[in-house]
Amino acid sequence: MSKCKRRATESITLRVESSVLNQVRYEAEQKLESVNTLINQVLKQYVKWHAHTPNAGMFYISRNLMGSLLRKFSDEEINQLSEVEIRDSFKKSFFVFYEEYNLENVLELLDYYARASGINYTHRIENNNHTIIIHPEMGEKASLLLSSLIRNVLKTLPIPPSAYHI
Repeated sequence: MSKCKRRATESITLRVESSVLNQVRYEAEQKLESVNTLINQVLKQYVKWHAHTPNAGMFYISRNLMGSLLRKFSDEEINQLSEVEIRDSFKKSFFVFYEEYNLENVLELLDYYARASGINYTHRIENNNHTIIIHPEMGEKASLLLSSLIRNVLKTLPIPPSAYHI
Protein backbone atom coordinates (compact mmCIF):
# COMPACT_ATOMS: atom_id res chain seq x y z
CA MET A 1 0.00 0.00 0.00
CA SER A 2 1.30 3.47 -0.89
CA LYS A 3 2.27 5.85 1.92
CA CYS A 4 1.14 8.86 -0.15
CA LYS A 5 -2.32 10.14 0.68
CA ARG A 6 -4.51 11.08 -2.26
CA ARG A 7 -5.82 14.57 -1.83
CA ALA A 8 -9.31 15.53 -2.88
CA THR A 9 -9.23 17.50 -6.11
CA GLU A 10 -11.74 19.29 -8.29
CA SER A 11 -11.74 20.25 -11.93
CA ILE A 12 -12.35 23.83 -13.02
CA THR A 13 -12.18 25.74 -16.27
CA LEU A 14 -10.18 28.96 -16.43
CA ARG A 15 -9.66 31.57 -19.10
CA VAL A 16 -6.01 32.57 -19.18
CA GLU A 17 -4.28 35.13 -21.39
CA SER A 18 -2.47 33.31 -24.18
CA SER A 19 0.88 34.93 -23.39
CA VAL A 20 0.62 33.86 -19.72
CA LEU A 21 -0.37 30.31 -20.65
CA ASN A 22 2.55 30.11 -23.08
CA GLN A 23 4.92 31.18 -20.31
CA VAL A 24 3.41 28.56 -17.97
CA ARG A 25 3.78 25.87 -20.62
CA TYR A 26 7.40 26.87 -21.21
CA GLU A 27 8.18 26.88 -17.45
CA ALA A 28 6.52 23.48 -17.00
CA GLU A 29 8.52 22.06 -19.89
CA GLN A 30 11.76 23.42 -18.39
CA LYS A 31 10.94 21.81 -15.03
CA LEU A 32 9.81 18.56 -16.69
CA GLU A 33 6.41 18.95 -15.04
CA SER A 34 2.89 19.08 -16.35
CA VAL A 35 1.11 22.41 -16.69
CA ASN A 36 -1.42 21.10 -14.16
CA THR A 37 1.32 20.39 -11.58
CA LEU A 38 2.92 23.79 -12.07
CA ILE A 39 -0.39 25.65 -11.78
CA ASN A 40 -1.22 23.69 -8.60
CA GLN A 41 2.17 24.68 -7.14
CA VAL A 42 1.61 28.33 -8.01
CA LEU A 43 -1.90 28.36 -6.52
CA LYS A 44 -0.75 26.60 -3.35
CA GLN A 45 2.20 29.00 -2.94
CA TYR A 46 -0.19 31.92 -3.32
CA VAL A 47 -2.78 30.58 -0.87
CA LYS A 48 -0.25 29.42 1.74
CA TRP A 49 2.25 32.31 1.48
CA HIS A 50 1.74 35.32 -0.80
CA ALA A 51 -1.85 36.06 0.24
CA HIS A 52 -0.78 36.38 3.89
CA THR A 53 2.56 38.19 3.75
CA PRO A 54 1.17 41.76 3.84
CA ASN A 55 -0.87 40.94 6.98
CA ALA A 56 2.21 39.34 8.53
CA GLY A 57 4.19 42.55 8.02
CA MET A 58 6.51 41.13 5.37
CA PHE A 59 7.77 42.61 2.13
CA TYR A 60 10.35 41.77 -0.51
CA ILE A 61 13.88 43.13 -0.64
CA SER A 62 16.69 42.38 -3.08
CA ARG A 63 19.47 40.00 -2.05
CA ASN A 64 22.03 42.67 -2.83
CA LEU A 65 20.40 45.24 -0.55
CA MET A 66 19.86 42.68 2.23
CA GLY A 67 23.50 41.58 2.05
CA SER A 68 24.71 45.20 2.07
CA LEU A 69 22.55 46.06 5.09
CA LEU A 70 23.65 42.99 7.05
CA ARG A 71 27.33 43.75 6.48
CA LYS A 72 26.80 46.93 8.55
CA PHE A 73 26.08 44.84 11.67
CA SER A 74 28.41 42.85 13.90
CA ASP A 75 27.68 39.16 14.48
CA GLU A 76 26.51 39.99 17.99
CA GLU A 77 24.12 42.66 16.68
CA ILE A 78 22.68 40.21 14.15
CA ASN A 79 22.08 37.64 16.89
CA GLN A 80 20.39 40.32 19.01
CA LEU A 81 18.19 41.40 16.08
CA SER A 82 17.17 37.79 15.62
CA GLU A 83 16.25 37.38 19.30
CA VAL A 84 14.16 40.56 19.25
CA GLU A 85 12.40 39.57 16.00
CA ILE A 86 11.43 36.15 17.32
CA ARG A 87 10.44 37.46 20.76
CA ASP A 88 8.44 40.47 19.55
CA SER A 89 7.11 39.63 16.10
CA PHE A 90 7.45 36.04 14.94
CA LYS A 91 4.56 34.36 16.74
CA LYS A 92 2.19 37.21 15.90
CA SER A 93 3.16 36.90 12.23
CA PHE A 94 3.06 33.10 12.41
CA PHE A 95 -0.61 33.07 13.41
CA VAL A 96 -1.49 34.99 10.25
CA PHE A 97 -0.48 31.82 8.39
CA TYR A 98 -1.46 29.02 10.80
CA GLU A 99 -3.83 28.42 13.70
CA GLU A 100 -1.61 25.97 15.58
CA TYR A 101 1.98 26.66 16.67
CA ASN A 102 3.96 23.45 16.29
CA LEU A 103 7.11 22.12 14.66
CA GLU A 104 5.33 20.78 11.57
CA ASN A 105 3.76 24.17 10.81
CA VAL A 106 6.98 26.07 11.58
CA LEU A 107 8.91 23.86 9.14
CA GLU A 108 6.21 24.23 6.49
CA LEU A 109 6.32 28.02 6.89
CA LEU A 110 10.11 27.93 6.51
CA ASP A 111 9.64 25.92 3.33
CA TYR A 112 7.21 28.46 1.87
CA TYR A 113 9.46 31.36 2.89
CA ALA A 114 12.50 29.76 1.23
CA ARG A 115 10.62 29.04 -1.99
CA ALA A 116 9.06 32.51 -2.17
CA SER A 117 12.46 34.11 -1.50
CA GLY A 118 14.28 31.97 -4.05
CA ILE A 119 16.64 30.67 -1.38
CA ASN A 120 18.54 27.50 -2.24
CA TYR A 121 16.88 25.18 0.27
CA THR A 122 16.61 21.43 0.81
CA HIS A 123 14.43 19.71 3.42
CA ARG A 124 14.72 15.94 3.80
CA ILE A 125 12.90 13.73 6.28
CA GLU A 126 14.30 10.31 7.17
CA ASN A 127 13.04 8.28 10.12
CA ASN A 128 11.30 11.37 11.53
CA ASN A 129 14.62 13.30 11.44
CA HIS A 130 14.57 16.57 9.52
CA THR A 131 17.65 17.72 7.65
CA ILE A 132 17.43 21.28 6.36
CA ILE A 133 20.17 22.79 4.24
CA ILE A 134 19.96 26.49 3.40
CA HIS A 135 22.30 28.47 1.16
CA PRO A 136 21.01 32.07 1.15
CA GLU A 137 23.78 33.20 -1.23
CA MET A 138 23.85 36.66 0.36
CA GLY A 139 27.07 36.27 2.31
CA GLU A 140 28.08 35.08 5.76
CA LYS A 141 25.97 37.66 7.59
CA ALA A 142 22.76 36.43 5.91
CA SER A 143 23.68 32.85 6.80
CA LEU A 144 24.24 33.96 10.40
CA LEU A 145 20.89 35.78 10.47
CA LEU A 146 18.94 32.82 9.07
CA SER A 147 20.60 30.29 11.36
CA SER A 148 20.05 32.56 14.36
CA LEU A 149 16.38 33.06 13.44
CA ILE A 150 15.85 29.31 13.07
CA ARG A 151 17.66 28.58 16.35
CA ASN A 152 15.55 31.17 18.19
CA VAL A 153 12.32 29.85 16.68
CA LEU A 154 13.21 26.30 17.74
CA LYS A 155 13.81 27.56 21.28
CA THR A 156 10.13 28.61 21.40
CA LEU A 157 8.99 25.05 20.69
CA PRO A 158 8.92 22.17 23.18
CA ILE A 159 12.06 20.63 21.69
CA PRO A 160 15.23 20.07 23.71
CA PRO A 161 18.28 21.83 22.21
CA SER A 162 20.00 18.45 22.04
CA ALA A 163 17.41 17.39 19.42
CA TYR A 164 18.71 19.76 16.76
CA HIS A 165 21.96 21.08 15.34
CA ILE A 166 22.28 24.35 13.44
